[in-house]
Amino acid sequence: MADQAPEVIRAASEALNARLKRVETHGESLSELIQAWGNLDAFDLVPAIAEDRYSWDLVLVVRTDPDLDQWGLAFGEAVHQLRSALNSLVASVAQSLGTWSENDRNLQFPICLDSKAWNAALRQSFGALPDSVKTAIEGLQPFRDSGGKNLEGIDHPLWLISYWNNTDKHRVALKLRLASAGAKHAGSVVFEDAPDWSTPPEMTVFAPEDADGLLLRCRTAPNRIARITGNFDYTLQVSATGESGKNFGVTTSLSDLIQYTRMAVDQVLEAWQSELP
Repeated sequence: MADQAPEVIRAASEALNARLKRVETHGESLSELIQAWGNLDAFDLVPAIAEDRYSWDLVLVVRTDPDLDQWGLAFGEAVHQLRSALNSLVASVAQSLGTWSENDRNLQFPICLDSKAWNAALRQSFGALPDSVKTAIEGLQPFRDSGGKNLEGIDHPLWLISYWNNTDKHRVALKLRLASAGAKHAGSVVFEDAPDWSTPPEMTVFAPEDADGLLLRCRTAPNRIARITGNFDYTLQVSATGESGKNFGVTTSLSDLIQYTRMAVDQVLEAWQSELP
């Protein structure tokens, strides 16, 4: 579209694409840092049989601490750039129509969870934008769109950008955490008096925060444990927590947010072009 667009739209498109490309590069660098940490055999799983031998624990041991603060800074900066790109988009539209000046700090790309918030945005500077542009942006809102992955409301891509950007404003770094992304035990528990016992144990799952901690406790009474065999495979994911409490892997979610922002930019630019002679 940019090749056939008027100069003002072509210039805006090039500037926005350059910004999004920087965010992509930022995300690739962050992914490389996280992968390098994972390649260090940074953590391990250690089974521990209780003294009475009626239960056993699976403990996460972090051998090399992840640099969550620095990664949080990098992730927060990338999210901020996405939010800024969206704001720059509507500012470019308004400037081209003479409806906005740099002294107006109220104009921004609205991100709304419901129609009430959307109607409030329409009463601000944003309301002066062309109807086709406002319609395109409304169709992208969390209360109108599933985000391509049935992620509505506070898990919608636009709301995640807004939430994490606002969170980052008030902290030194957006807080990241290590979250479980899967576990597997290739082996078995051998008992003293019932070697062939197959009744499932009573299991309690725990979620340690960012450091060594208890992952799993299995009670096997009345059978006493002789030994635990085999290997454990556990996947940790560096995650950011959304407003819903759901954990999102930072590298995957950042890629998804970039893709959604790029799609939003394209749709709004197309609507903007339809307004020009």
